[in-house]
Amino acid sequence: RDAEVDLAPHVKTTMSPQVFAAQEAAGAWAATVANVAQARWLRTWGCRRIVIANQVVDPIALDWVVEQADGGACEVCFWVDSLAGVEASEAARARAGAGPALRVLVEVGHRGGRTGCRTLEEAVAIAAAVTRSDALELHGVACFEGLVAPGDADDVVSALLRRTVEVADQVRDLSPVERFVLTAGGSAYFDRVVAAFASQSRETTRVVLRSGCYVMHDVGFYDEVAPALGHGRAPLRSALEVWGAVHSTPEPGLALVGIGKRDVGYDMGYPRALTRRRGDDMRAVRGRVEVTALNDQHAHVADPDGLLAVGDLVGFGVSHPCTTLDKWSTLALVDDDYTLIDWIDTAFTRHRPGQPG
Repeated sequence: RDAEVDLAPHVKTTMSPQVFAAQEAAGAWAATVANVAQARWLRTWGCRRIVIANQVVDPIALDWVVEQADGGACEVCFWVDSLAGVEASEAARARAGAGPALRVLVEVGHRGGRTGCRTLEEAVAIAAAVTRSDALELHGVACFEGLVAPGDADDVVSALLRRTVEVADQVRDLSPVERFVLTAGGSAYFDRVVAAFASQSRETTRVVLRSGCYVMHDVGFYDEVAPALGHGRAPLRSALEVWGAVHSTPEPGLALVGIGKRDVGYDMGYPRALTRRRGDDMRAVRGRVEVTALNDQHAHVADPDGLLAVGDLVGFGVSHPCTTLDKWSTLALVDDDYTLIDWIDTAFTRHRPGQPG
């Protein structure tokens, strides 16, 4: 709010109705998802504005988007970055017959990155194709900078955001909407996004961040690269922990703890031991305790000072919350004393909406 930007949090991080309800209550403008399967869940939660941060090309998925447009109960927008994407959307509209135009944003990308038009000229051409189509309506320009390595951020992220602004400046007049959407923002460089888009008039442009991991944060990758919130507020703090018992200490300096690849993400680094509980004694892990390997259900923990004993409970922080949360159907919400407050559901391992569990 202080930066005059809106938030459409990426709900694929938690896929939790309770967490999204809290985000929505706090003022989230929309919900972001990665695909139509996730969007279908959001609709069962009553969400009325969904951003699909991808080009939608599968016919069945596009038919669902058309249904939402025809029904009018939910506002859905998605990306296009190719003429093939435009044509697939037109075909879906044609299958359903006359109806409202589908809301799309032109996506800008960078060489070696993920999706999105690689050049200014290509993005402008796609925007022009959208405006020529009766099936589509240009609502804005989007990009995603979140996968850039920290060492390349100054060059790659800055260049991508500049190009995204250039595209927006060139195609804004092609859009019939009152407030053109300009959106970016993973959970690593959202401060750069706000700075790069700061010159955009808020009367004609809605700047939207799509950060998702912020709601849980971590003690690894994002903790090292994500900016503090600024404006006098405290930095983000990790809210996600995975706990396991010490099952064995089979040799000096080694403890085996009951969490593994099926329980915790490790794509951006191993979990980090934070807290040890022995009976009623709970304290922070201060010594040299480090996860060195993960099996399916065990963590190999180097413990040269012998701080851990069989039966201890160990709480671990994670790096990259997305790939930990998707392993759990239920999370425990606790206070600072670890008193259980509530249970939080996720939709990762449940049947698709409308199907029996």
